[in-house]
Parts: sequence; C-alpha cells; structure tokens
Amino acid sequence: MGSRGMYLESGGFKNGLTYKKYAVYEGIKVFQVVEKQTKLPDASNTSDAYILTDKDKIPKQLRIYENRIPKYDVDFSHSEHHRSEIQDGEYHVHCYETVPGERWPVRGKTAGKMAPEDMAKWKDIMDKLIEVRNEGKRLEGTE
Repeated sequence: MGSRGMYLESGGFKNGLTYKKYAVYEGIKVFQVVEKQTKLPDASNTSDAYILTDKDKIPKQLRIYENRIPKYDVDFSHSEHHRSEIQDGEYHVHCYETVPGERWPVRGKTAGKMAPEDMAKWKDIMDKLIEVRNEGKRLEGTE
C-alpha cells in the first residue's frame, strides 16, 4: 500500500507524519498535532474514523473512512466563520471523489454533504465535537 500515512499500532504513521495519539473519544482514536502537520492519514488500518486536534487539544477535523480509505473530512477550523459560528446541524464536509487515472480518491475542493445514512451514523459525534470546539474546551477521552 505504499506510504499513504497508515497508523501503525506500534506508534506513529507509516510515512512519518507528526502526530501523537493521546486519547480515545467515543470509540474514535484522537491524534494531536505535534508539529505543523495539518492532515490525517490517507488510509486507516485500525478505525472507521480519526479525530485530529490542534496543539491545545481543540478539535480540528474528523476523517471518516470506508474500506480503509477516506470518505469524508469534517473540518471544524476551516475558516474564522467555522471556528466561531458553527451551529448545531451545520457541517463543513469535504467528500472524497474517485477521479479517473488516480489510484486513491481525491478530496473535493468544495464543501458538500454526506449521504443520509452516513449523516445518521456520524451526526451525534460531529455535534459533540462542535460543542467542544465552540466552548473552547480541550477534547478529553480515555487513554
């Protein structure tokens, strides 16, 4: 599978991305930015989703995977508007698209919408992450 950034249970990522797993929140592994890296891995060996926080443990992104490859990015810090004014039920979602000639799906350039069945599955966790972010709280979970 090459170096698409898969998380290794032994610690770190296959391509050397700079994250630190510090918690599990609602059954999802939470990674904190250690250096100036701003994206989650392109593949998942271990989970249906990962959460990324900034250095202060404030939620930045939820990446949802299907069959180990990314399906959606839900951004919680996309712009000043989204940092301070995300409302309940409003999500900044980028869908991954299959592009002819590309081996891996490509993140859509504009925000889109989740399929209804995916929204039903992920809405509660997205709302919880938005609440944590809007309150300026650190995302805490179990070790």
